[in-house]
Amino acid sequence: MRIFLDTNVFLTILNEEKNWQFAKKLLLDVNNGNHTGYTSVICISEILSGFYAEGESEKGEMFITDLKAISNIIIADVDLIIAKDAAKMRAKYKIKLPDAIIASSCKIHKCKLITQDEDFRKIREIEVKSIDEI
Repeated sequence: MRIFLDTNVFLTILNEEKNWQFAKKLLLDVNNGNHTGYTSVICISEILSGFYAEGESEKGEMFITDLKAISNIIIADVDLIIAKDAAKMRAKYKIKLPDAIIASSCKIHKCKLITQDEDFRKIREIEVKSIDEI
């Protein structure tokens, strides 16, 4: 299965929030080849901004190193196709630009979006699952 990991999947693990064990298993499944995982440079930027705000740039670098070590995960860039599609989604659903880019990336890469953010469920162009539904 092709799955797109939203920012909060990683934050759930990093902060050991509710369902963090499900999120960790999901990443292990990606690493073991049970799923092909995608995430966006937008998600990485959102996570890193939290580390930088707390003066923890070393932890941010460790996060990137750990993410790159996961087999079967693709870090999707934002290109013109995604940018145009995200603009349409943003206008249609009145969502924040980062969320529109994530949703569009998920659509373009033909993935199911894995997220804890219920706001994504209103976007008809993508299939949304929570961490514990996989």
